Amino acid sequence: MKRRLLWALIGFLAVCSLVLFAAQRQASPQVCFGPSVCLRVEVADTDAARQKGLMYRRFLPQDRGMLFVFSQEGIWGFWMKNTRIPLDVIWMDSSGRIVDMARNVEPSGPGQPPVFSNSRPARYVLEANAGFADRNKIAVGDQAEIR
Repeated sequence: MKRRLLWALIGFLAVCSLVLFAAQRQASPQVCFGPSVCLRVEVADTDAARQKGLMYRRFLPQDRGMLFVFSQEGIWGFWMKNTRIPLDVIWMDSSGRIVDMARNVEPSGPGQPPVFSNSRPARYVLEANAGFADRNKIAVGDQAEIR
């Protein structure tokens, strides 16, 4: 009897964990470029989160990215220090319009990493796997929607 109760409790906890995991996945924000091109994103909206970014990660799923959110539009430099994944970096203004892009930015080696900056003010910066913009024909001037 005790063994059956233990297994029932373990099963219940497993189901609860799966439900919570699924709810979290669906609640994560998205950046969409049209109806069929969306990335689920982690949001970096604090100084600490923006400084860490995607550092030290060895893998980023193709349908994932990181959205850096700033309190106002500005010129925001990004570097690939301790980042091991080649990325596309997409700068967007307050309305979600793409104002600049850096495609296929490779991880930097030892020493001072290069800084990639936008040429026009942006409030959001999206990092996605390298090639994302080319595969989806995304260009400066296109409109993104943050959901």
